[in-house]
Amino acid sequence: MSDETPRASGTRFSLWKKIVFGVCGTLLGLIVLEGAATGIAIGYDLLTQAPPPAVTELSEEKHAQYDQELGWVNTPNVQLRDHYGPGKTITINSQGLRGLQDHERDDVFRVICLGDSFTLGYGVDDRETFPFLLNDKLQSDVEVVNMGQGGYSVGQDYLWLKRLAPTLKPKLVVCVFITEDFRRLGTVRTANGFGTPQFDVIGDSIEVSNIPVPAKLSVGESLPVAYNFTTTLTRHSVLARSLANMVPGEEIDPDEHALYVGAHILLEIQRLCQKIDCGMVVALTPTLPEVFDVSAAVRYQQYVNALSGFLSEQGIPFRDLSPAFDQAVAQSYFLDEAFHHYSPQGNEVVAGELYEWIGPIMPK
Repeated sequence: MSDETPRASGTRFSLWKKIVFGVCGTLLGLIVLEGAATGIAIGYDLLTQAPPPAVTELSEEKHAQYDQELGWVNTPNVQLRDHYGPGKTITINSQGLRGLQDHERDDVFRVICLGDSFTLGYGVDDRETFPFLLNDKLQSDVEVVNMGQGGYSVGQDYLWLKRLAPTLKPKLVVCVFITEDFRRLGTVRTANGFGTPQFDVIGDSIEVSNIPVPAKLSVGESLPVAYNFTTTLTRHSVLARSLANMVPGEEIDPDEHALYVGAHILLEIQRLCQKIDCGMVVALTPTLPEVFDVSAAVRYQQYVNALSGFLSEQGIPFRDLSPAFDQAVAQSYFLDEAFHHYSPQGNEVVAGELYEWIGPIMPK
């Protein structure tokens, strides 16, 4: 018996080795197959993606130039007659601001309207923008500055205000934003090839990166498209999906992230205003889809709710301008062009709402 026992043990050990090697070989084969299948799937995704969009030319380029901090700014001392059509002239003063004159007087209560192309007044004449109309409604010793720039995010607006505030010496900054101004915080390149500064929240402060901003791409060049390899891998790989399920956390909603970063930028604007003894208010104004499309309107209302609650806690006055856009007549408030900016009537509505809101706090 003593001679046979080792042989039996050896046989059992040999059997276990075969089983282990067999299982390992099977697993290895599955992994190889999995890898091959995943590689084929990812390759197919990459091959079947639509070609990246090409850089296009937008009308703003006729009055804009590259800026290494902001991406682009208005070109000073430019007047483009009939730029938006007959009688629709745009004038950029020597300070790079839309307006018929420079803002150099010290004996005025200066109000800055800060925003994007809706504030700039895309599509309408110099005298039809809501900052100009608001200026007409206010007292003669109040001066309204149009600090609107096409395509800007709330972050670019902050950096621009930081640059010009010491010269303009405002007493009140009226931030007039659309929801897209927050989403643009995630933009790396615009459709016409301009690069953008990037913003992130570190602690309670904003960190700005990608400066100097890369030079503008030429018309026809491909816009860079960041391919989300992780998403594709997770979708196609059983192993990757299993790993993803083991990692705690949820996918971040892009709008939530945009609001989170944007809210901290608004705090930076508040701090800047406090340093120069200047008031600050924030208005959110709707675009055409947010007036007529139900899902867009719901998303807009989510922004309103989030901003009104946050800004109330910070002591920053907030106003939602959408109730003034009555659906029965609102179509006439938008231009019939690709971006549906405000028509002269739409600009009049915004000017009237802002006057009703800030008029009482103006000096008498």
